[in-house]
Amino acid sequence: MREVMKSSVCHGWKRTAARLVRDGVLLVLFAVIYVAVGRFGRRLDSLAEHWRVFFPQSGVGLTILLLFGLRFWPAIAIGSAFNLLLTREPLTWSLISEGLVQGSWRRIWLTDDPAAYLLAPAIVTANTFSALFAAAVLRYGVKFHRGFRSLNDASRFLLYGVMLAPVISAAIATWRFIQIEPRALMGWESLFFRRWMGQAVSNALIVPPLLTWSRLPERKWSLLNLGELVLILGCLAALAVLTFTRVSIIGLLNYPVSYLPFPLVLWAGLRFGVRGASTATLILAGIAIYGSSQYAGPFVRESGDLTAPVVLLQIYLFVLALTGLLLGAVSNERRHTMAALASSHGEMQRLAAALQVAREEERAHLARELHDELAQLFAGLKMAVHRLARAATGRQELEQRCKEISELTDEALETMRRLATELRPGILDDLGLAEAIEWQCQSFEKRYGVPVKYEKPLGQAEISRDVSLALFRVLQEALTNVAKHAGASQVIVRLSWQNRICRLEVIDDGCGFEEKHSAQSRGLGIVGMRERLRLLGGELEIRRNMSVGKGTHLAAEVPLDAQLPRV
Repeated sequence: MREVMKSSVCHGWKRTAARLVRDGVLLVLFAVIYVAVGRFGRRLDSLAEHWRVFFPQSGVGLTILLLFGLRFWPAIAIGSAFNLLLTREPLTWSLISEGLVQGSWRRIWLTDDPAAYLLAPAIVTANTFSALFAAAVLRYGVKFHRGFRSLNDASRFLLYGVMLAPVISAAIATWRFIQIEPRALMGWESLFFRRWMGQAVSNALIVPPLLTWSRLPERKWSLLNLGELVLILGCLAALAVLTFTRVSIIGLLNYPVSYLPFPLVLWAGLRFGVRGASTATLILAGIAIYGSSQYAGPFVRESGDLTAPVVLLQIYLFVLALTGLLLGAVSNERRHTMAALASSHGEMQRLAAALQVAREEERAHLARELHDELAQLFAGLKMAVHRLARAATGRQELEQRCKEISELTDEALETMRRLATELRPGILDDLGLAEAIEWQCQSFEKRYGVPVKYEKPLGQAEISRDVSLALFRVLQEALTNVAKHAGASQVIVRLSWQNRICRLEVIDDGCGFEEKHSAQSRGLGIVGMRERLRLLGGELEIRRNMSVGKGTHLAAEVPLDAQLPRV
């Protein structure tokens, strides 16, 4: 027992150590990614050093916590510190080697700006708490799906990740900056807005594409889908380059064409949901920020004040990200709703098919019971009445009673046989659909006195049992409707097959009814016929009989080899 406990404790320690090593490696990796993205964003966004358009590392940090858990918050803290304290110069291999060889890495690698060291604790705290707040609420506080399946997911992300979380970061950073420079108190609103807007734009641009691309699409993409997405993104990038950079005359003349790429973003959102819309938005945002940093595009003016261009660009990117995210979420929600409806419809069809099979089996069972059991009872009753009649020879009144009982027995026997046949005609199983329809037409004509012209098909065809039964039930219901409602003087029944399709037509010259009633009818007869054929992949068409100008023309088509779906 002690050996087992010792072994269990040993394995537990090994698993804990392995998890700690794995988390440590991931922590270092995430911190490096955070720093690299931050430095890349600084090089991309060089329009105004004192007022950054966005902080891409903010979105990366929030994504890390949403995907891997809150325990990796030290990566954000470490990354924030390095982003603030490292030199603004590119950390090339030669610069790193120089710091290692000369031993003066602090002077070479770190910034000499004293304000950075004073702001570092507050910025680290602001970035970390902001990401922790948004990730904790989205992971544990509210119902949020990382694939943005619905509009509610997008709305919750916008509220907590884009609107509220940056407030924490902006408040802490502004408070610390005012402590360092009391004169900044006069313009604290501007400081707060800069920080809040930059981080809000960053989260809106960076987090959705990273979250959506961190998981495979729920439905498999075809090469056509992939090619369409590549085409959209390629055209968007080309159009953004022409609009926001110095490549074309458009970018140099500051024309108001910033919303020219919007249709492509909408196209990506409608076709590929949040994944497509957010990717398109990120590509467009990167090119727009780069072009504006080169003093090109519609946002940069000739005046030296860069406040207005930065604010206009931030508002543009925010509107762009918001539109793409909401449209993509609506597209995702619609796609999931349609998939759920299709799945539910498929389940209902399978259930209807199972109920139909069970109903037909029960009908066949009742028909056998009526034919085998009750028929024998009626036959025995008739024989007993005949014996009673012979015994009552010479007693006229008793003989008359026996004769009446015998006639009633014959009538009951005939009714029982008719009911058994209607429940499940044996001729359908024995001789096939064509002969069963001919028998049904003859029975209808004999019972209701309405002439029925039956046009048999030419040749033979292999028809599945389910198709034969469905078309026979459709014929029964159609003839019942003719007898009840049409007031027809003649009925034509036509059976044919061609190109592996079986077609049954029932035409009468009765009173008919409006064509729109056939599509909107709530009668169970027509609904039942449509559903029978739909389960087999067939169709039912009901229209006015155009040959005589009145009456009804019913046509049912179904594949010859169709089978009911089995549960």
